[in-house]
Amino acid sequence: MEVDGSGFLGNMAIRWNDDLNALVGGRGAGKSAVLETLRYALDIEPYSEPTYRAELVRHALASGGQVTVRLARPGSPEGRYVVRRVLNEAPEVTDETSGAVLGIRPSEAFGPSLEPLILLQHEIQAVSRDETFRLRLLDILIGERADKAARDVRKTQEALRSNGRNVLEATRRLERRHEYDERLRTITNEIDFFERQGVAEKLQSHAALTADQAVLDRALGRVADERTRWSEDFGSTTASLHALAPSLTNGKSRHAHLLVEAAKTVQRLADRLEALLDAGAAAFEGARTELASLDARWIEALRPLDEELRRLQQELQSDTLDPGRLLELVKERTGLEPVLADLAAVEKEAVKLRDKRGELLRTLSRQRRDEHVLRREQCDQVNVRLKDRLRLTVEFKGRKAEYRASLVALLKGSGLTGDSLDRLVDPDGTDGAVLAEAVREGPEVVQDRFGVSGASAQKLVAWLKDHEDRLLEVEVLTPADTVRIELVIDGEGRPLERLSMGQRATAVLLLLFALEGRILVLDQPEDDLDNRFVYEDVVTLLREEKGITEPHRRRQLITATHNPNIPVLGDAEQVLVLDAHEDASAILTRASIDDPEVREHLRTVLEGGEQAFRRRAEKYGGLE
Repeated sequence: MEVDGSGFLGNMAIRWNDDLNALVGGRGAGKSAVLETLRYALDIEPYSEPTYRAELVRHALASGGQVTVRLARPGSPEGRYVVRRVLNEAPEVTDETSGAVLGIRPSEAFGPSLEPLILLQHEIQAVSRDETFRLRLLDILIGERADKAARDVRKTQEALRSNGRNVLEATRRLERRHEYDERLRTITNEIDFFERQGVAEKLQSHAALTADQAVLDRALGRVADERTRWSEDFGSTTASLHALAPSLTNGKSRHAHLLVEAAKTVQRLADRLEALLDAGAAAFEGARTELASLDARWIEALRPLDEELRRLQQELQSDTLDPGRLLELVKERTGLEPVLADLAAVEKEAVKLRDKRGELLRTLSRQRRDEHVLRREQCDQVNVRLKDRLRLTVEFKGRKAEYRASLVALLKGSGLTGDSLDRLVDPDGTDGAVLAEAVREGPEVVQDRFGVSGASAQKLVAWLKDHEDRLLEVEVLTPADTVRIELVIDGEGRPLERLSMGQRATAVLLLLFALEGRILVLDQPEDDLDNRFVYEDVVTLLREEKGITEPHRRRQLITATHNPNIPVLGDAEQVLVLDAHEDASAILTRASIDDPEVREHLRTVLEGGEQAFRRRAEKYGGLE
């Protein structure tokens, strides 16, 4: 990795060894800044204190600073990548050979399920305390398959929420369908009555004649408008030309007679146009007269039908019939029919949406089960790998607290007691879909399945069924799995809840060493650990992971530490001694543990360094 910029790590370059790397130095020398900047370059999300860690990176790089990481994928000669990230910008991954931008996340460059495991200062404790972090760590250990399973679950949940919105919209639109059906039946009956009285045909004929008369009336009006425009346009033109002609007769030059001839030409043009204006006006008037005559003839032709309709209206008045109402009824029916046809299509779509929802719920249930099986298999591998040191189990839908909180939010105002809510959450393997199914079946089923009182079951069903949006949201809720970790002490497995903070950190650290093949980056793993555990277990695990005692497990390890046992007994292939001067970090020396200068730094910089070298000599041989 290389840092370019004016920050605390400006111009620092580190070539990491393929095996064990140890960063050492006094407080504030820059060890944590180096590792946080490495994580920032790889765009790997921290487990805790993101604001503090962002500030540390900002101090390390400063404005405009850039960190570059070059990496090679093991076993792949072509797999060489360059990751560049400028402060406050997204990382860019390029192929080292071609320079082509690849458009992938930095973690993807390491290969499937090989994203580095990075836990920095205080994060081991954060993971030990938080169920969410523990589950996330387990999923990171699983790798790409866990990511895909989680994406599938989220995608299905999003599809369910989208489906729910569509179901609610369809339900809302269908709420007035019964009202529309009743109104259409009433209108149809009334129209049928009109038709039986023989009024309908005459009214339809009258309506057609009236509509055509309106067309003729519009033609009359249009001719009148065009006559006005003709008169205004031509009148303006002739007036302008009449005014122009005299202005041409006032010439002063010896050729002024030519202007007089021009005036005569203009005057003749004005006279001719004025004649055209008079002719046009006469033509317009003639057309208007003819059209008015046609309109009068139309009215005369319509008069017998008008009289007959008035007579029918008088005759039918005793039966409370209004012949003019038929047109209104026909118009209303014409408007209602497409609305009802559309609602019939909506109803069919609503059926499809609910069928699709059932499929999605079954898919979600299967996906959650598949996700759980992946985690369970990973736990089994960890248990085999760590033998008698650690035991992991994963409980299906075991993280009840968040699920309960979501239910509380949805059921606020329902009148359910805390005890009733606990009963809704407690059954093994339950989730929102199970609860929603019971609610749809009725209070008795809710009471039987969840053991709540009859009154509580009634309240729950009323609260959810009266507001379908709540019921649809409940269906999507599902508790996450929970990871149970037991540290084996004197042959007995003790759960995290019964462990001291140091023992909890020990359990998480053991978990980090559980899988092979991943780069492991740790910042001061000895914090909150018993020194005896560091000496007897951490060092042993480090030697196994770097391939000293277990060659097939070899992997790259990077750690910052204040405990000399880690680099000394772990036989660090590279020790980087850091120091800070004038607000800048620098590497004083870098070499293996066998280098005399490095050994001297470890003796003087780290408390207990001399003792660590004696232990190394006693346990593994070699120079003190």
